[in-house]
Amino acid sequence: MARIGTNINLGIVLGIFFAYSFGLLLPAKDDIQAEKDDNLWRVSYSLQLIPVFISTIIWFTWLRTEPIQFLISKSEAQNGSASYKECLATIGKNHDAHTEEQQVEVFNRIQQFINESQGKKENVGYWRALTDPKYRMSTIICILLAFSN
Repeated sequence: MARIGTNINLGIVLGIFFAYSFGLLLPAKDDIQAEKDDNLWRVSYSLQLIPVFISTIIWFTWLRTEPIQFLISKSEAQNGSASYKECLATIGKNHDAHTEEQQVEVFNRIQQFINESQGKKENVGYWRALTDPKYRMSTIICILLAFSN
């Protein structure tokens, strides 16, 4: 899920960067006649819409299903067969499990992993986020995104 958020932010920042870069082609503000005759400002402002359209298409075509962890918690909370069947169908699509037994096996493994990982929450401070190689790349990406914004 973090990759999706990072890629969306990166797409937005790149769209803004390209729009500002395209703005360099606009005439200088001292040249009033060129400003009146030039229509490049419309293109410059509309360039920011391209990443929005791309991300909207991605969200409505490929990311229509709920995350499996959410579906598992929903099926546990409701004890309903509809939520459980939806979860198994999503597992079948995402994990290449064609039979119901394979889907239930993957469901149980994911549920076990969720239960094990809930007790292993760790706090990561600033110093550890900068020095630990496990967190270094994500910290650098976050800093670069904040700087470019």
